[in-house]
Parts: sequence; structure tokens; C-alpha cells
Amino acid sequence: MSYLYDPDSIFEDNLQRSGARKIVRGPGKIDNRSHAARQLAQPIEELGLSISDLAPKLYPSSEDRHRARDLLGGMAAPIVAFHPGSGSDKKNWPLQNWIELGNHFLKNFAGWLVIVSGEADEHQTRQLESIWENPRARFAKNLPLPDLAAVLEKTIFVGHDSGISHLAAAAGANCILLFGPTDPAVWAPLNDNARVIQAPDGDLKRLDVDVVRAAFDQELMRIGIST
Repeated sequence: MSYLYDPDSIFEDNLQRSGARKIVRGPGKIDNRSHAARQLAQPIEELGLSISDLAPKLYPSSEDRHRARDLLGGMAAPIVAFHPGSGSDKKNWPLQNWIELGNHFLKNFAGWLVIVSGEADEHQTRQLESIWENPRARFAKNLPLPDLAAVLEKTIFVGHDSGISHLAAAAGANCILLFGPTDPAVWAPLNDNARVIQAPDGDLKRLDVDVVRAAFDQELMRIGIST
């Protein structure tokens, strides 16, 4: 099965002229009427296949987990992972808030902090590297996605509306996801292990650190970690 963006139906018309008897169409664009996963599943359901669980799951291989162990270098639980970036500045919580949350963790809790970043996050990463020289803070840069999933699967993950957040949720991380202008009813992972905090009026600059810190501390205490 392959997917092709065909807004003008040119490819579909060519298929019909070539004798295609059944063409299954997917949405060319996600709208706000239902969750994105439900909309993307429509072509599968048109084939008569029922989908009861739209929460994706990932199961890293033993090789993926071995590489993750090498990267983590003997880190013991709890491991907290931050991804302070996304595909858009409007979807990003201010970096100073991430710094406050990370300092709170490093000061008050045992455990390790892993900062996940890709090419789009270089600016934030450079700033955080200059601030967090603590040996308990490590940076995971530009990892292949299978390796990253294995790194994240047993973490407490804090992120935005991003592909990495979906990867973390699918891998099994306990996720706290900060949403601003995008609608979590459409874009948030459907996994039970993903908790969403919506910014007031969709503006992440108005999402107070104390709100996120309370959810973060609650998650740490839920797994038995206290100050």
C-alpha cells in the first residue's frame, strides 16, 4: 500500500483510465471534525477492516534496546526526557520555562535528565548545553528513530505537539504533552499513557511553570519517586 497526495485527482483519473476497478481514497488534508488518526484510518475501513484501537504502539527490537543502553551509559531510573522543540515556534513552550522545570528536577529528585533534539532544535540545544553542565543531564541528538524509541520507552517524557511526542507515547513513555494553538482532540496521541496540558487561549507563553511542574511532580510520585 502506498500513499500519494493528489488534491486535483490527476493521479486518480489516470488510474481509472488505466482500468483500476477500486480506488481507496484517504484525506488530502486533516480537518477539525475528528481525530487525525480516525481520518487517516478511513481508507482501511473502506476495505471492510475494523480498527478498534487507534493508539499506536511501538516495540523496540533487542538491537534497538542494546543501542539505547549504550547511549544511556548505565543511567538508573528514573529517567526524564525533555523535547523542547517542535515543527513551529508557536507550538513551543518558552525555553526559560524548560530551564526552570529541568533545574527543579535536578535539584529536588534523584535520576537523570535526557534532552532529545533534532536538526530543528539546534538553537535550543546549544542554550541548554551551556546551562546544564550537570553530569546527570545528557543530550540525545539526531538519533535514528528506532534508537530514540528505545531510549524513550521507560521514561517520563515532556514535550509538545510533535512527531517525537507521538513516538514517545507509542513506545510506552509516560508523557506530559504541552499543547498551544493546535487542538489536542485532533492531534494528541490517543495512548492512555499520554497526558495533555492545554495552554490558556492556545498560547504557550501563558502556560505557567507551576502548572506543568505540578503535573510533572505528580507523575514522579506516581512511580514512587519523591523529593
